[in-house]
Amino acid sequence: MTQIPSYPFDKIYDGYTNIDTIDYYKGIKIHRVKTFLGYNKSTVKKIGGYLLFAFFTWKKAFNLAKNIDKVFFYHTGPATMAHSSMVFKKIYKKKCYIWTQDIWPDAIYAYGIKKTFLSNLLLKTYLKKLYKNFDKVFVSCPGFISIVKTYYSREIKYIPQWYPLENDVIKIAKLKSSNEKLQFTFLGNLGTAQNLENVCLGFLKAVDDGLDATLNIVGDGVSYTKLKQIIDNSKTDKIILWGRKPQSEMNSFLEMSDVMIVSLADDPLLNMYIPAKFQGYLCAGKPILGILNGEVSKIIKINSLGVTVSPSNIEEISKSFESFVGKKDRIIEFRKNSSIFYEKNYLKFNSIANLITNIQGK
Repeated sequence: MTQIPSYPFDKIYDGYTNIDTIDYYKGIKIHRVKTFLGYNKSTVKKIGGYLLFAFFTWKKAFNLAKNIDKVFFYHTGPATMAHSSMVFKKIYKKKCYIWTQDIWPDAIYAYGIKKTFLSNLLLKTYLKKLYKNFDKVFVSCPGFISIVKTYYSREIKYIPQWYPLENDVIKIAKLKSSNEKLQFTFLGNLGTAQNLENVCLGFLKAVDDGLDATLNIVGDGVSYTKLKQIIDNSKTDKIILWGRKPQSEMNSFLEMSDVMIVSLADDPLLNMYIPAKFQGYLCAGKPILGILNGEVSKIIKINSLGVTVSPSNIEEISKSFESFVGKKDRIIEFRKNSSIFYEKNYLKFNSIANLITNIQGK
């Protein structure tokens, strides 16, 4: 059960009509509810979308509950997406499970909702009631456990996310680079959370100091215009802003790159996250330049996957780019460690097997 697809463009995808419908994927029946549009332009509409999705799925749950045994919630957005658990668990006594990939109420404030004493109290009260409906709770990042524990008194299990194109990307790890100069690449959303302005400023300083390399930025988002201004004003040809590219082309960018960048602004919430791109970079056996603090920074340092620096220090960022120059043996070691770490911690088979074991158990 989900909604008519519209994210992140805030418009209905081609081939869909914004009405309740049923379609199929590999024989799986998908129940879709209407999407409330306008969330990119209005905070009020964003909140309205959260509430309406909760209502539409709550209503549909009454029809679905009679013919199911267990309910699994893949929580990647607003916590209200799991509101139908009120029906499945409270009324029909079905076993319910949730895999939390996003932390509320912290995340909702990052989306632009103003934090007040009343809003915080209401959201935390709602979350305590919501989590009581679940027989088991899983989280995608270890740092989430301490927060979710404030709403859920039983065991919380960490099960990591995998990279969706794992089978194709894992082959890239075996390829050798033929680049004459280093290719640094960032893939993904260009938002304020990604702190890419500082990444560009640090790279430009390194170029001014003599660095001969290319920085590729692949993606789109609210920071795109600002980044373009920085690049245009610098008159450099060493930063390439590729824009949004289809998922089918991501492997090509991974293959051409020597070092992959994962960056986040210095924020207590963001410091807990493990961005999905991180798994993709490791899967491809790439050295990581981590321009961030927190969980991912610790993983990079402890497992020698690359270099990590403070996201707020332009000087450190500049030197981090330079630290890869002429260090072929070091890069080879980082590549090896990245592949090993992915296979030990993020393989799709292991995470799915872990989920199934926990859901099929008591």
